[in-house]
Amino acid sequence: MSDRDFSRTMGGLPDEGLIRIAYAQQDDGYLPEAISAAKAELDRRNVSSDEITQTMDVVEIERMSENDRDKMPLSNGQWLCFVIFGPLTVTMFVTPVFLFRGETRKFKEAWLAIFTGYIAWAMLVAIIALVAIGIFG
Repeated sequence: MSDRDFSRTMGGLPDEGLIRIAYAQQDDGYLPEAISAAKAELDRRNVSSDEITQTMDVVEIERMSENDRDKMPLSNGQWLCFVIFGPLTVTMFVTPVFLFRGETRKFKEAWLAIFTGYIAWAMLVAIIALVAIGIFG
């Protein structure tokens, strides 16, 4: 792609997209020509340094959350859902989604919650059976 093509492409992007490209990290994979074209377009548009700073703060927060994704625990609601609905086969097909998204802790905790659900449901069935045959009542 030529410098002129990059300039045309950058001209069609919103300010936020240009900022993301112009101030990208090396591992983001942008070509130096694309970065130069994005910076030139930002200059042409007179984008304020405040807007650039705000956008870069958002980008940094997104990067941090992506890096910490593998350490995020299940929420209380997720735990409850996996415990209650754990014995249903469909929940077992939901857990790999966590793994595919890089959320290894959630994946492990989901399986623990499913196992806990099996135990809870087994105890509930046992208690109901015992009550039905008159042991407790």
